[in-house]
Amino acid sequence: MAAVPLNRYPDMQATALREAAAKKEGVAPVEVLFGNGSDELIQALVAAYAEPGETILVPTPTFSMYKQIASY
Repeated sequence: MAAVPLNRYPDMQATALREAAAKKEGVAPVEVLFGNGSDELIQALVAAYAEPGETILVPTPTFSMYKQIASY
């Protein structure tokens, strides 16, 4: 642990992890997305694909954050 720079943030793009996961799955690294939990990933998907005022269908039952994030 003495060699680990704990006072530094990790790679925000998770480059090594994305490359390893992409290689394992046979896709390009740009096709792999990691986040700090499902809430962040749901928010990123809504921000990327939904326009303000659009209707988003949320199936029931499902994870509660889909509806909450879509309501922003």
